[in-house]
Parts: sequence; structure tokens; C-alpha cells
Amino acid sequence: MLNNQLFFGYGTTLKKDLTGSVSSIKAEDAYVAPVADLSQALQGRAAGVFVTSIDGAPGTGTTIRIRGGNSITEGNEPLYVIDGFIGGENLSTINPNDIESIEILKDASSTAIYGARGANGVVLITTKKGRPYKKRLNIKTSMGTQVLPKKLNLQNAREYAGYRNKFVPGLFDLNNLPGADTDWQEVLTRSALVSDNLVSLSSGNENTQFYLSTGFLNQEGILLGTAFERYSLRLNLDHKISKTFKVGTNLFLTHSLTDNSVISSRNDIAREDPLKPVFDEEGNFQVFNVGIDNGGGNPFADTRLITNETIRDRVLINNYIEADIIEGLKLRTTLGGDFSFDKTNIFIPSTVPDQIIASRLGSGQIGNARTVSLLNENTLNYLKTFGDHSLSALVGATAQTSQTELSTINAAEIPNDGVEFNAVELAPLEETTINSGYSEFSLFSLLGRINYSYKDKYYLTFSARRDGSSRLGINNKYATFPSVAVAWRLSDEQFMSGVDFVNDQTVIGSANPDFFGGIQNTFAYKHIDLSFFLQGVFGNENYYLDLFQVTGTQLNSFADLRDRIWTPENPDNALIPGFNSASFNRSNSFFVRDAGFIRLRTLQLGYTLPESVLKGVSDLRISFTGTNLLLLKGKDYIGYDPEVSSFGTDDVLRGYDNVNYPQNRSFVFGLDITF
Repeated sequence: MLNNQLFFGYGTTLKKDLTGSVSSIKAEDAYVAPVADLSQALQGRAAGVFVTSIDGAPGTGTTIRIRGGNSITEGNEPLYVIDGFIGGENLSTINPNDIESIEILKDASSTAIYGARGANGVVLITTKKGRPYKKRLNIKTSMGTQVLPKKLNLQNAREYAGYRNKFVPGLFDLNNLPGADTDWQEVLTRSALVSDNLVSLSSGNENTQFYLSTGFLNQEGILLGTAFERYSLRLNLDHKISKTFKVGTNLFLTHSLTDNSVISSRNDIAREDPLKPVFDEEGNFQVFNVGIDNGGGNPFADTRLITNETIRDRVLINNYIEADIIEGLKLRTTLGGDFSFDKTNIFIPSTVPDQIIASRLGSGQIGNARTVSLLNENTLNYLKTFGDHSLSALVGATAQTSQTELSTINAAEIPNDGVEFNAVELAPLEETTINSGYSEFSLFSLLGRINYSYKDKYYLTFSARRDGSSRLGINNKYATFPSVAVAWRLSDEQFMSGVDFVNDQTVIGSANPDFFGGIQNTFAYKHIDLSFFLQGVFGNENYYLDLFQVTGTQLNSFADLRDRIWTPENPDNALIPGFNSASFNRSNSFFVRDAGFIRLRTLQLGYTLPESVLKGVSDLRISFTGTNLLLLKGKDYIGYDPEVSSFGTDDVLRGYDNVNYPQNRSFVFGLDITF
């Protein structure tokens, strides 16, 4: 493992020669179950890299912090580099099956070559390539089901009515309750299917190698009305024109469709009135609440009637030409583009209960976004070894530009539900708004790096980048980002011979962000293998926002907490002030909960058939994988899951739980065949 090559910012290096802090993750180790966003597979797999799922909605990504956050007001997400193209976000568009490896650059020594944009760390994503004289046809398919791991302990209809009676005595006759006893968690969740499929072909000869793949992912959400689909096509091609020149391209195209949630886990599951039936006596969607006059609405009807979808098309291409000028001196020029086209369609018909209550016709929204990013990089690499000395040098110049255009049309009182969002022009002019926006930036950079080693024991690295950005003021457009690093390989010293605990480690700096990590292990016997991955996070806390409503009188809430509210009849067992207490509606430590957890993220059982069984098949493996099978959390954490980030990647509002879309538990059967 020590001699493995790592991608290391405009070049490669041997793992044993690192002077900076870099974590390397093999995709085959991380991607053992279908995920829409490849960052979800990084959780707990790299030291100093804290990955938190935003929520469990299909296609939703994560928030990543590499050695903690660096800013309160600016972004703290890392910089992504996909096959050399800088700034390749929107990871849900990338098929994880195409990934070969992921390198995470974590300290100033390794990230300085990327300038200011590398301040939060850099994630280098390298996709698969063809190999000379190795023809390989691979077919992967998996299918399974996803379920809600555990329900919230909410009040049923009788408990809710009894609670309301404490506030308004005699409001409900508990022996003759109106409406129904609706479990909204049961109504609004489902066993959801997930399927992931890939066909890839790789081959090559001495001069030409290629990797070609096509994939399809279909993930239903465990909340009704949610789903994510992705179609992908990738071509990686390398061709040696002559002894001097080599050209190549990395190209991928994706089309994805996301059915966004039209209901709120907080308002439509945790707080919805359990007395309200889903359907009325005539079989139509129930519109109003029953027994009391406090509005209406029907979240089940919303999932059936409302359209909220996002369509995304993306093309990312990066072309290169290399020239071996003289021995050890290589010139490389790249030209690439990232083209992203997003469209959002929303339509709320007049038949939605909330629209009926408000006496409103249909409303719709159409949103379009187009982003084009172009990148040109030119680098010279020099490598020379003389005696006990090794020297490598890099110089380069890069230029990047990006433009984004936005437009949105909102319309209400659309007279015809049948046309949905496709005829917003039918809405009255006074009910129509149009918004648009445009932004752009450009960046020009000079960069350089020198690596020197003596006897493969003593290492020195100097790197620097000078960025000029259109985003900076006229008098401060340029900034320089230098870095120096040294390393000493103690294990190669004669006086350390026989000392086993050093274990060939490089002496570099380290940091201690919260205690988090993961344990992965694989057991194998003949053709059977069993692997598991445990993830743990300790010492952190979440602010559980929904506890604000525990003492509310017109909303459902947690059954075990409602008995702890102070009343004249319950003064001793109380933890919470009385009904509608003004003091409890203010922020206090009661809302802060221990968010540490241990999760059995994956458990996989596999069987590989012997090569002699199937003629013409070089490898055939079947597997059964379970995800999120076990979650151990603090007993006072009453939410679905402490791994949550309700405000996404917001740098100030971290650690908030607002009853987000719950994580799923999945059971997946997989088949992997190679010819």
C-alpha cells in the first residue's frame, strides 16, 4: 500500500513520499450499496473529514467539513476536482460506479496549489480508465427496498384528544371521538424500491485505452411523492499519437429527475392532527379538520395532487494534450467545460385541500438555471533523479470563467388545472411575477511546486499559487498562497531497525476536530465474504427545534413528553412548563440534545463463484447488503436520527434538527458479472 500512487494536485506521488496530509479512499470499499450522491459513501472513512447527511431525501447530498470549519460568514465546503476539472460540484449527477478513487487533501501543504479555493480542503475524484491489453465487460445490477427504520412516538387520536381536554375541559368526548385515528407516519411513508444498474466496457492496446459506461439509478423515497432518477453516460479515452505526443478526453453526460417532497416531516407528520381522516365519507380527500375549528389541509392529498420536480442535464468534458519535450520534462495543456441546465416545475391545482379552503385556483412556477464554466490549464512538470537525490518541479498557468443565468415565473389563479405549469400565461397579469438574474466570475492563476527528497528519507516541499479574481476589489485582485512542508521517514533510519510500532509512518502535522470515525472489516472463507462498516460520532449536540411546540395546544407532538408537562394534577413528574408557556417558547437548554451515535452503516454478505463454474465468465459475485441496520443514540434524542443538518450547508446554523426527511433502512440484492 505504501507504494500506491496518489493523485496530488496537478500530478501524482507515491504514498510513502507524502509531505502533506492526504486520505485516499478506494471507491470499491466505500460504494457497497446504492447511493445517489457519492459523498454519502465517504462518511466515517477518512480521518479529519466529517460528513453529515443533510437529510434522507433521494438525491440529497451531504455537508463536509475537513478539519473543521474555517469561516463563519463564508462557505466551508471543500473544493471538488473531477478528473482535473476544478469546481465540479453537483455530485448527485456523477455515477459512483464510474469512480476509481477519491483523494482528500487536508492541510495547507497539500491544498496551497489550489489557492484560496482550497482553504477548506480539496476532494480529488478520479474515474476509471482502460488498461492496455485488458478487455473487460462488466455488468452490475442491484435491486432492493427501503423502509422507515423507526417511527416517532407521537400521540394517537385518543391521547391527542385527552391532551386537548386538559387545556379546554370537555372539548372531546373520549368515548365518542369524531373523525378517525390516523397514523400519519403510516399514511405518508412507504416501502420504497431502489435499483442501480451499470454496463461498462474497458479495453486498449499499447497506444489507445478507453473506458465506456452507461448507468441508470432509480430510487423511490420512503416519503410519498419523492424519488430520484439518473441516467449517465461516460467515455474516458487516452491515445498516444507518437513517442512525443499523447491526447485524451474525459466526458460524461447525465440526465436526472428529482421528485421533491411536497410535505413537511415536521408539519405533516410530527404535528398533524390524528383525528383527521384521510378521506371523507364520500371517498374524497378530507379537507377540513374534524370536531374543532382550526383549519384543515391534507398532506396525503398533497402527495397525490401537487407536482414539484427538478430536471437536470449536465455535460462535463475535459480534453488534454501532453508532450514529452525531453527526458523528464512534460508539457500538459487541458481545455474543458462544465455545462449544467436545471429546470424546476411546480404546480398546485385547485383541488388541493389548502387551495379549496382559501378559495384559490391553481398556481405554478417554472424556474430555469444555466451555468457554463470553462477551464484552461497549462503545466510543465520536470522529474530528475541523481544519486540519492530526487527532484520534481511544477510550474503552470490556468484561466477559468463561469457564467450563470436564472429566470423564474410564478403564477396564481390559473383557470385550467389540466395544463399545469405549461400554461402559466393563462393566469391574470396581476397574479404573475417574473424574476431573472445573471452572475459571472473569472480567475487567472500562476502556480508552482518543488519536491525534493534525499535517500527517500528526508523530504521538502514548497508550493505556491497566485490568484487573480474578478470577485475581488480593483486594488486587491491578486493574492499569493505559499506553503512549505518537511517530512522525515524515521522507519528507514538504522537506529529504528527492529522497532515495529513506527510502521512506516511519515511525520506530519495532525488536527483534532469532534471524535468521529469508522471501522470496516471483511471476513472471507473460500468463496464467501462478510463485511461491515460501523460509523460513530461522539461529543456533539443538536438543537431540536420541534420541542418548541411540545406545549402547543392545537398540534400533535411526542407522546412521552406530553405526560411531562406541568399541570396542577402533575406537579412532581413535570419537566416542561405548563400549556402555552411563554417561557418555554424561548430558546433554552431543554432543546439541546446529545447527538452522538453509533451506526451499522453497511453489512454485506457476498459469494463469488469459482472461475471454473461458468465458461467465458471471469468473475461472478452475488451479494446481499443491508444499510442503517442499527442505530444507537442517546435515550433523550427523540427525533428520527441525530445525523441531520436541517439548514443544509449553512455555516452558522449547523447542528439543527427540524424533523427532517428521515433516513432509510435498505435491503439490497446485487449481481456483478465480468466477462
